Amino acid sequence: MVLTITFIAERASTRLAGVLLGFPLGAGLSILFFGIEQGALFAAESALWGIPGLLATLVFALMYMVGIQRLTQKKSLHIICCALLGIAGFFAATFIIYLVMPKNSWLNIPITLIGVFGFALFFRKLPVNNVSHKIPVTPLILGIRAGISSLVILLITGVAQLIGPQWSGLFSIFPVTLLPVIVILHHHYGADTVLALLRELPFGLLAIVVFDFSVANSFPLLGVGGGIVVSYGSAFLYLLFYEMTARKALARWLSP
Repeated sequence: MVLTITFIAERASTRLAGVLLGFPLGAGLSILFFGIEQGALFAAESALWGIPGLLATLVFALMYMVGIQRLTQKKSLHIICCALLGIAGFFAATFIIYLVMPKNSWLNIPITLIGVFGFALFFRKLPVNNVSHKIPVTPLILGIRAGISSLVILLITGVAQLIGPQWSGLFSIFPVTLLPVIVILHHHYGADTVLALLRELPFGLLAIVVFDFSVANSFPLLGVGGGIVVSYGSAFLYLLFYEMTARKALARWLSP
């Protein structure tokens, strides 16, 4: 998925890549592992806490953007500092969410939706920019990109399984797709491409809300196998609806 989204950003549209970053790859793999290893009910409860965890992913994106705008080191060091700032923002936001969100986790859904719309309004100010000079994609570059994404996914799912469903759900939203994609694009094409990617990110990430809501309702009824299929299908249908219908309407509504 990381390779596919990076390819779309390079060859087609940075905007579309920002939307597709919402597809719940990392969150879905985490929930799947939780369900297989600890049961469908554990995974369903974790999924409900993954919904407010989405706000922590948006804080990650915000802090990465702050790093781009405020830090002025050499390019390689700049990228590392932006990534570390974003990761620190994610974990700080995760702890705050755990402390302040109501424990009746169904109430977290409207709160999360309000937060997503707030981030969408803020990111709407970012510039639109597509990749103009595309680098050749070699087997070495593909291997490095795949290795980065696989390492991030394995680390997060391995740690999350050691804790309870609430923390597992929050950490399942760690940006396992977003982090390697923006680091790769930042390295090859510069900061403007990353900012353009983030512009469409909030509404794309609503696919994770759809996915987690579906998991919470389908896993207890259909089990892990049937529930994961239904949930991924629901997320896909949301992204299709957003790209084909809702995006243009929201663009007109959010236009200054």
